[in-house]
Amino acid sequence: MKEQLPAIEKIVVPLDGSDLAEAALPVATAVATAADAHLDLVTVALTYDVPLDTQMDTLTQAALHRAEAAIRATHPRVARTILAGTPAEELSNHARNSDADLIVMATHGRSGLRKLILGSVADKLITLSTVPVLLVRAKNDGPVELPLDETKFKRIILPLDGRESAPAAVPLALSVAKLFSAETVLLFANEDGTSEAAERQLRVFVGVFEQQDLVVSQQVERGRPSEVIVETTREGDLVIMSSLSATGVARGSHRGSVADHVIKNADAPVLVVAPKGYLGTAIE
Repeated sequence: MKEQLPAIEKIVVPLDGSDLAEAALPVATAVATAADAHLDLVTVALTYDVPLDTQMDTLTQAALHRAEAAIRATHPRVARTILAGTPAEELSNHARNSDADLIVMATHGRSGLRKLILGSVADKLITLSTVPVLLVRAKNDGPVELPLDETKFKRIILPLDGRESAPAAVPLALSVAKLFSAETVLLFANEDGTSEAAERQLRVFVGVFEQQDLVVSQQVERGRPSEVIVETTREGDLVIMSSLSATGVARGSHRGSVADHVIKNADAPVLVVAPKGYLGTAIE
């Protein structure tokens, strides 16, 4: 009997009215369409002391309404939410309290008094959020074309390292692979070569994917994991990995970690999953 896979029913998308922040929209819309999920476009203002709408300039409001209207044309299950406070904390709390299944955001955005600094927010959100975070590396090449082109993940890259934390990403990887009928590559990379624990882990999860009638393969490489993952990943892929496969999380930052290197350098979005029971580290 096949195990029931986790559903993706609600997706939070942080926006600040910038072109770079909109880089998350094609990916978020593609996942929402495939899963028939609700899209929640979230903006974070600085304070409730001033009316929220007045904290956003006319251009920002126009951009946000434009994005919502463009998505609604093909995906009617979309709404907007305005929060106030510290962006990473508010987004993390909102996603958890609203029972969101996924956060999709760009890794950089326009800075300024009333704008999210999305690169910093993404960095903190990875350590705070118990909801999986899908990071889309934004490019400085102008606004996303709307209406949105269809995005389809052809291949899932799932790094495994033999540790207990690595399989945290497996259930969501199964769900996404099923949604997009994507091949999954179980990738093990280590400078010292494979280990008995890693080989056992690979065998087990090949069986798990095959049980769901999904196409799966395994790849074992010798080298630095962060570099091997980046070199293996190509356009059209999605990397899904555990946040605890990254060093530095316990210190409240993933900077300099495996995940950080992959997010900044891979030619594909990266979905980071916190192991169950991991509550994150408080950020000052």
